[in-house]
Amino acid sequence: MKVYVTGLGVVSGIGLGIEENMASMKMQKHGMDKITLFSTELDVPVSEVKYNYSELTE
Repeated sequence: MKVYVTGLGVVSGIGLGIEENMASMKMQKHGMDKITLFSTELDVPVSEVKYNYSELTE
């Protein structure tokens, strides 16, 4: 079996794309905070991806 890598990408709570994520890591950003994108009774820190569908497909 052969595997071909055609690209790399990262979408996380600290950035969109490899460069933004690397910059956030260098600045020691963790991206952890309370849940804001939907209502919940949970009170735990999470790392939300705060981009909408159209922003992610660009």
